[in-house]
Amino acid sequence: MVFAKLQRSLSKFFDRLSVKTAFDVIVNKNNSRTSSNKVSPNISTLSVDGSIVDNMSDGEMFGMVALLEGSRKRNASIKVTSQHCTVFSLKKTDILPLIDQSELKDIEDERLARRTGTDRGTNDSLDSVDTFKSLNIDHPNLVKVCKLGDGQFGTVDMYRFNQNGKFTEMAVKMQKHPNTKHKLRIENEIAIHRLCRSKFVVQVYKCIEADINTYMFLEVCPFGDLYKLMKVLRYFSEERTKFYMACVFEAISFIHSKSVAYRDLKLENLVLTKNGYVKLTDFGISKVLTSEKPTTSTFCGTPAYMSPEVIRRQGHDHQTDLWACGILLFEMLQGEPPFGHKPEVQVNRSIKFKFMHREEQCSRVRQKARGLIGRFLRSNPSDRIGATGFDEVRKNRWYHSFNWQSLEHQTMLAPPLPNEIMRKYKGKLNTEDMKTGILIF
Repeated sequence: MVFAKLQRSLSKFFDRLSVKTAFDVIVNKNNSRTSSNKVSPNISTLSVDGSIVDNMSDGEMFGMVALLEGSRKRNASIKVTSQHCTVFSLKKTDILPLIDQSELKDIEDERLARRTGTDRGTNDSLDSVDTFKSLNIDHPNLVKVCKLGDGQFGTVDMYRFNQNGKFTEMAVKMQKHPNTKHKLRIENEIAIHRLCRSKFVVQVYKCIEADINTYMFLEVCPFGDLYKLMKVLRYFSEERTKFYMACVFEAISFIHSKSVAYRDLKLENLVLTKNGYVKLTDFGISKVLTSEKPTTSTFCGTPAYMSPEVIRRQGHDHQTDLWACGILLFEMLQGEPPFGHKPEVQVNRSIKFKFMHREEQCSRVRQKARGLIGRFLRSNPSDRIGATGFDEVRKNRWYHSFNWQSLEHQTMLAPPLPNEIMRKYKGKLNTEDMKTGILIF
């Protein structure tokens, strides 16, 4: 890609600027822009309100538009979030004689596309700061419609926001943070949510902190999660499973590209949108991995989906999600996970020592699907399909003739939903927003 090409070619021109420590501000908002910069290892870009709008990692560059436009004011502040950060600076006067301006413009356009969501997998309807700038939980034009669910630390409710006659439905996730530990967990979830802005991940509009509560204003996915759908249908057909797992693969592929290990993939964290597509939600135990710390040893997740390396506390990375993909694929087709809903110790023993292939335990799983599941459920993480990228998953024979481009553009019709799922929220939605892909049987 053009951006990557220029980034490599510019690297040799950077002069060491300084070494920054945690929480140092590298660039202040409204400073004039006359240089481009490269960072190592991690920093965060902060918005005007102080909320994180993007994270940058080792080798990424920012401020390239300054090479084109010079003295315009910066619209964000850059702050170090790791223990230390080395920053390199490149002056406009040094680089312009060496590189064509039109090439720089292509680079900046590409970077903007990646940040704002016109790249593959990203959300092309990202939140507008102006639209939700005045939004708060007590706003007179924000009306509660119904409850969507309850969690360990709070609730999720559906609201409708009226802005000048235009109605927007959204989910409001209220989480309590009675102590510092819970508050840090919520802040981590928000930061990762903002980092992983994809059309296959639930969108975050705004976050507000009030007393011991944090309110996350989210894109509403009104038809519940796949766990509720599974209880109605008992198991999914192969075509339905292909569609839902394709959405999962696109979501996981995208967040892995952001160096994030999701670590809690399960039916309950996959929600259905208005047009019947599946989106990933809840980054409560997700982890950003860095070049300094590429693995983590935290024992976390849902027992039935835990990978062997998590259970043994050997250290794990994003490849633990690939194991969960195999469990999830089996569960959708068969109606239960391969190791059943057993107590944690029994589940862990099953995962450690055997994978059950007996016919009666996977009677609804066809041969091609079994082959793909088996490639996910490898004890060695690096042997799992998808370890080197999800293209090999997309090319697997189980997905032969599947139209990935149609899925990406969301022109593919989603599988129909049963009346029991549809009737609960259909009357509470704007009918203008309903897509013809939703059918009732």
